[in-house]
Amino acid sequence: MSILTTRIYSIRKYALNYLKTLSIITFCYVITTSCMSNKNYKGELAYFTDNEEATDLLSSTTIKIDSLYYSPYIKVVDSIAIFYNYKEKNAFELVDLSTGKRIGSFCPIGQGHEEFIGLSPISQIYQEKNEKKTVLFAPNECKMLIWNISESLKLKRTVYEDAIAYSWKNKTPVAYCNQTLIGKDSVLLSLPSIHISSEDKITLPGYQIRTLKSNELISEINIFNHTVDNKDSRVMPENFYGAFCSVKPDRSKFAEAMTWLPQINVVDIKTGKIAGCRMKDTQDESVFSTNMESALFCYKSIASDNHYIYALWIGVSKNELQPDMESYTVHVFDWDGQFVQKIKLEHPINELTISSENGFLYGWNLHQQILYQYDLTFI
Repeated sequence: MSILTTRIYSIRKYALNYLKTLSIITFCYVITTSCMSNKNYKGELAYFTDNEEATDLLSSTTIKIDSLYYSPYIKVVDSIAIFYNYKEKNAFELVDLSTGKRIGSFCPIGQGHEEFIGLSPISQIYQEKNEKKTVLFAPNECKMLIWNISESLKLKRTVYEDAIAYSWKNKTPVAYCNQTLIGKDSVLLSLPSIHISSEDKITLPGYQIRTLKSNELISEINIFNHTVDNKDSRVMPENFYGAFCSVKPDRSKFAEAMTWLPQINVVDIKTGKIAGCRMKDTQDESVFSTNMESALFCYKSIASDNHYIYALWIGVSKNELQPDMESYTVHVFDWDGQFVQKIKLEHPINELTISSENGFLYGWNLHQQILYQYDLTFI
């Protein structure tokens, strides 16, 4: 081998070793940077791409509702839609989906006998002894209520099976919400983040599992390690980690779709293991250090069955955001926290819900007062 050939061989070998070393350094830097950006997150984070070409169009059956319901909160059980009407004298209006007509008003609001100043929306409808029931929370009276929906329809009056004393002010600075029965005597409760002005402190959003009868703490779940404060933000910092929650019907997991991060989180209730899925090439937590004027508002509603999670995607900036914003787009995830597909709806909606009895997805258009029914068997 000549001296020239040997020298070229040495240079090439040096160059290959250099590139290999550079690749390793770059790879380590990317991994380190990624870990640093997600250090506030307690789970494992995967990513998905919002691919326009992968969109499936979902056609619907139209159900015109013969009343005015201004609340976006809705649940469907069997052939009945339950609207949360917090501005009216009764908290819930029931509508027959075969006719679109109201069949009853229940859960009176007030300060009289079996009245409550305010009631939470319905988070879950469950079946017990062939009757449909739900757990409601009355924060002013500090009571958990078991509302028997089936018996109320039968007797044409509100039937509370139980009103359980449930103090919260000495346990947490914010009232419980998203109350969901996950065991015979255990409920999952969410605690939204709030600003405590006397301490100038923002509380960490999270979840608690408590006993229903005795109000004892069983466990706590936090998805993030700490909150972020930003006095210059156009969005209140206590809303940065806001999310909509849905519990899997078999009660083993729950999912949340986040409002200011393009991300869903899936939590195993028994183990506490967290799996997240975030949209690529959009925003991460660094957006919380900006004034948030151009920040994306991400998810607005969530629903689930035992197979999939359905999250209503908005995807507009803070500057473009309007009250009661509608959307045509639903992102579908599985219960391992993996993205499955993107669905394009035939009509825009404000709210999602699922009937576990008939397997249909329902979308509520608040402005048009129309409920759309979607067949999910193709997923």
